[in-house]
This record gives sequence, C-alpha cells and structure tokens, in this order.
Amino acid sequence: MVRSFLNMDYPKSPHNPGVDKEKTTQEKIIVPTVKIATGVDIGAGNKLYIRGSGGGLSWEKGLPMKRLKNSWTWQGKSGESFEYKLLINDEIWCTGENYSADISQENTVTPTFE
Repeated sequence: MVRSFLNMDYPKSPHNPGVDKEKTTQEKIIVPTVKIATGVDIGAGNKLYIRGSGGGLSWEKGLPMKRLKNSWTWQGKSGESFEYKLLINDEIWCTGENYSADISQENTVTPTFE
C-alpha cells in the first residue's frame, strides 16, 4: 500500500518541481483582422449593417458598419474565411449570394439593393 502511494503520478503544477515550465506557458495566438469595405450609396439618413457566420458576426442581428467619407467599413477578427451579407438599417438585405471574407486581404464589395 505504501509503495503504490509513493509511485503515484501527481498532477503537474507550478509547485511540483518536475513541471516543465515551457509546457505550462500558453502560446499567444494571433488572429488576423478582417476588413470589409464598400462605397455603396444607400441614401441620406440610412446606415449599413453587416451579418454573417464569422468574425463575431451573427445572422440574427447585424453590426453597424462605420461611415468614412464616401465608404463604409467593418473590421473584425477571424482565423478563417466566412460568409456575410450587408443590410440597409439592418432590415433590407443586399441581393445575390452571400459574400465570402478573405482573411488575407481587404474585402471590397459592391452590393445592390432592391
């Protein structure tokens, strides 16, 4: 009984001298920034929103895009490509298929609305 107790493997911890410190430190993961831009004119008093499946987006509720002079932009973090669509006032969907965000470059789109 005493022998089996002495041969037990104890969980690794900072207090256990057998711990390899390199294995206990977490690696920092860098997630790329995705930028989506458009120069579409949606009329005075309207706002452009984005919905999607990645980068912190949702298909249920849109996030407002930022207006910069004659363009609208949105930035988010994503480790992989994802689909998205743009909406006027988070109500009127742009026509056509979903757009695909490429994480390796700025994504510039020209949506159309009916």
